[in-house]
This record gives sequence, C-alpha cells and structure tokens, in this order.
Amino acid sequence: MSHYVSFPNWIDQLNRDCTPKSNAWAITLRWYLGWCKRRGQLACIDSARAFMDEALKAKQPKPGIEKEWKTAINWFFKHGQRKCLKPQSKSQTLQRPQSKFAKFPSKPAKQWNRPRPDEPSANWHHEAVRLIRVRQYQ
Repeated sequence: MSHYVSFPNWIDQLNRDCTPKSNAWAITLRWYLGWCKRRGQLACIDSARAFMDEALKAKQPKPGIEKEWKTAINWFFKHGQRKCLKPQSKSQTLQRPQSKFAKFPSKPAKQWNRPRPDEPSANWHHEAVRLIRVRQYQ
C-alpha cells in the first residue's frame, strides 16, 4: 500500500523543534509541497524522490545543499502522520483524497450564469471593473 503524509501544521512543529537550519528547511519544504500541489501529487516517498530528481537536475546544487534538502524532506516524513491509500498501479498518478463535500453534486457552470474557465468571457472588462469596485481596489 502507498502511504502519504498529512502534516498541515508542519511549520509550527518545525519552529518548535528550533533546529539551526529550520529557516532553510521551511524554504525547502514549501518548495516541495508547492511542487506537489502544482502536479496534483500527494506528499509521499515517490513524489519526494521525483521532486529531488527534478530539483537536482534543474538546480545542480553543491553536495552540502543537496544534503540539506534531503534532510528537510526526511524531517517532514519522520514527523508527519502517515495515512494509507488504496493500492494503485504505477501508471496512475496519486490523487488527493476526496473532500467531505464530494458527495454533493455541483451544478454545471452554465446554471450559475458564469463563463466556464476554458471559455473566454466577452464581458471581461465589465467583470474586472465590477471586481475592482466590490473589492474596493483603487
């Protein structure tokens, strides 16, 4: 079974641990978690390895920096709570667990009289002006 880590308060725990490198680790962990989010991945060993492979190819860091990145990610997995996923084939990407609201069907975008995200709105200018007024931007 695949395992993923659910650790929503990781930054608080990192600050409590007061490690000398906690600021650098926080930067690394935000980078890793943002990477996971952009790819629709969960924080798991497989995604951490893929992240490290991609980061090492892109940044080509010094060996000491690489070790710090790995130590930060290892800290995250060591202190986070592990949760189980149903077994999946390697070809499937990891999906986020369904939210508690998933059982309620949502109405199609046309029923809400809103343009669909993939269709450009003809009234984009009016919508932008409306948002500026509503949010009181100047």
